[in-house]
Amino acid sequence: MTESTLSEYQLTAAQRRWLAHVRRQQQSGLCVAADARQQGLAVGTFYTMRQRLRSLTSAEATSQRPLFQTVTLIHDQPSISGALILSFELPGELHCSVRADVATSVTLLQALARQPS
Repeated sequence: MTESTLSEYQLTAAQRRWLAHVRRQQQSGLCVAADARQQGLAVGTFYTMRQRLRSLTSAEATSQRPLFQTVTLIHDQPSISGALILSFELPGELHCSVRADVATSVTLLQALARQPS
C-alpha cells in the first residue's frame, strides 16, 4: 500500500488516525479482520477508510504530473499565405497542428529547442 507517499500535513486528524491504523495493521502481520477486531474497529469501516486513503494517494500522484510535455517536431510546411503549419506528435499518440505566422513559428521552435528532452 502506498499511503507512505501521502504528505501527512495535508491530511485531516481523522485521516491521520486511520493512516496509523492501516500502517499498524500492515506491520502486525494479522489480516485486516483480525487486527480490526483486536483494536475494536469496525472491519467495514477499516476497509472503507483504507480505500479512501488509497484514493488520496492516487489523486496526489495525478496532481503531480508535469504541466508541460516535451514535443517532437514532425515537419513544417510553409503555406502560400506566409503562415506555417507546424505538426507535432505528442506522447499518447496525440497529434497537433498549429498554424502561425513565420515570426510566431520561429519563436515557438526556438522555445521548443530550449526544452530538455
